[in-house]
Amino acid sequence: MLSNFSTLLAEGGHLAIVDLDEEDGTFHGDGFDGHHGFDHDALAKDLRKAGFTNISFQRCHQIVRDGRTYPLFLATATRT
Repeated sequence: MLSNFSTLLAEGGHLAIVDLDEEDGTFHGDGFDGHHGFDHDALAKDLRKAGFTNISFQRCHQIVRDGRTYPLFLATATRT
């Protein structure tokens, strides 16, 4: 998917992703079979592989659910 985003963007274009930090699966609860957030190092590696540079991560929000806090991040990157 990241490679597809890269081909859609002009050189110098920016990609922004907001999602959950990697978590243990409790955010969605039992029976959820999707992904459980992102590990920043792994996502940065995949972004570089897809042709992005100037990759940065920052916490941008948090969701409190059932007494537990789940941080969200904003990742930005530039297509080279």
